[in-house]
Amino acid sequence: MKEMFLRAILTVDETMNTVTMILSIVSGILAIVAEFKIRSRRNKKSWVIKLIIIVSIIVVTCTVVRKNITQVPDIVGKTYSDACNILSNNDLSYNLVLDNGIYVMEQDPVAGTIVKRNSRVEMVTEPIGNNAEVKRIWEESLDVSYGNIAVTFKDTNIILEDSGKTVQCYGNVLEDYTVKKAYLLEETVGVEYHDYILDDSVMIFKNIPQGIPFKLIVLLEGYEEASTEVTISSQNMEGGTYHFTWAMMSDHTETLLPTIFYVADGDKSTVNNVKYLSDVQLWVQWPDETVWNGDYYTDREGAFPYGILINRDQTIRVKLKDPFENGNEYECELTLHVPKIGEANPQNIIFVKKNGSCNVVSTDEYFMW
Repeated sequence: MKEMFLRAILTVDETMNTVTMILSIVSGILAIVAEFKIRSRRNKKSWVIKLIIIVSIIVVTCTVVRKNITQVPDIVGKTYSDACNILSNNDLSYNLVLDNGIYVMEQDPVAGTIVKRNSRVEMVTEPIGNNAEVKRIWEESLDVSYGNIAVTFKDTNIILEDSGKTVQCYGNVLEDYTVKKAYLLEETVGVEYHDYILDDSVMIFKNIPQGIPFKLIVLLEGYEEASTEVTISSQNMEGGTYHFTWAMMSDHTETLLPTIFYVADGDKSTVNNVKYLSDVQLWVQWPDETVWNGDYYTDREGAFPYGILINRDQTIRVKLKDPFENGNEYECELTLHVPKIGEANPQNIIFVKKNGSCNVVSTDEYFMW
């Protein structure tokens, strides 16, 4: 009965309630004055005036009660920030019980409870990605189109580094790999997409919102955990799917050691006096690749400007733009060997001769340590 009475009071608009209270007070005062006048003239009471006085007292009491109570709003599914604003607008304080996410998943008291103003509402939040219903609410609020993300993985054989710049060079396409962890993460609200399929060794995430920047986090067995930024749009999708190739680095990082090489004049160089060639344009063809990567140049000392980090012995092809400007392009094979821990980094010299030939030497005798 009390709950019904309080809810009935709350159904009346607060402004209207205040106006009604003022009118009731005025009516009550006028009724009391009229009662005294009637008594002095006729010496009898008026039931109408008594009724007005009683109603006025009830209205004033209800209005006072109305000003001291409020109904707890529903904040489940709201962001923590929005929930705080809603509670404040309803004259309620709040307390975050568990701060591990963005969206409110539980509240105490529950929505609809009648409480005193300035009462405290406790909230529990959790990441949006852990709750399907909140995730659905977030997706509906985006009003965007959806697409797929298809990822092809390649083994990374070589990494080039120079002053913080890193260029990964692909190897074979990975097949029949084991996925330990893979998901898309939208970091600002914490949404996670864990559902994917493997179709002919290609990892495919379906129904991903367009225009939203995600971080793709992947851990394959035998490889390091890796992440990359990915956003799909109508510009980078083909047939509703964004396709891209991503290199995976072996988890055997202890063998990831650098080797460098130089370009020298094979006609003028001796063991004791190597004549290096500067500004030689280099193109590199990595194992299992048919394309040439490059437009790299040697520096003034004839050094290839990037340290080459490798995790296994392998042979690459190197193509040089004719340093003698005879219109020729020289191609050589360069075998890169993984150095053992504690060994000096291998240094290879490509000797170019004017007859159009070139050969690669990997020996310490050409270098002064």
